[in-house]
Amino acid sequence: MKNIISKKVRLIVDVIMYSVILVIGYMFLAISDLNSYINSPVYVYSALYILAFLSLIAYFLVKKDTKLNYLLLSLISVIFATTTLINYDATKFNFYNTTFALIVIAYTIFFGIFDTIEIKKLNRNKLFVKVPIALLLLVIGSIIAISIYTRKYLSLYIMSYYFIALGLFKILETCMYILLEGPTFKQRFNKDSEENVKKKNPKKPKELKKRRPKLLKK
Repeated sequence: MKNIISKKVRLIVDVIMYSVILVIGYMFLAISDLNSYINSPVYVYSALYILAFLSLIAYFLVKKDTKLNYLLLSLISVIFATTTLINYDATKFNFYNTTFALIVIAYTIFFGIFDTIEIKKLNRNKLFVKVPIALLLLVIGSIIAISIYTRKYLSLYIMSYYFIALGLFKILETCMYILLEGPTFKQRFNKDSEENVKKKNPKKPKELKKRRPKLLKK
């Protein structure tokens, strides 16, 4: 019973955290539309500090499940938020390209490593969900990092799409896990498995015992 409750808590925490990442992406998108690119680093390091704080809370909520990715996510967010805060200079336009590209690369590598670790622990059904999403996020992160580095004024605008994609696909992945672990799917899957086994190994009908004719007593 405790394991079931801990799994539910972990899934709820996952959905909440990925929703936060999605909201951060939409916030970056809204800010970039205001053409306030000079103050872009202020919004970025503020959002990353918030993400670091919430990730730390999420780690303590699922600590018993030894899910260290939230602790490391908090650490990475603090590192890049502090780097953005210290090196911020509105006159250095290369700052946007280099730092924002590094942020996307760091988060892409981070989630890629943890997805690879989780793949080894998943069953076949969850692999069909995890592998395509992990590869897709890896490709999206690489393309967006290159796009940020080659463009000057649209760096925050482009980076917003990475956080939106990351949050959206991770929420989709978690929701698929919830469906796969639900009782309806398990019952259907077990039923189909039993039917397949019966088809492969049909039970032989019991042979009718031959009745010996009784000898009539003279």
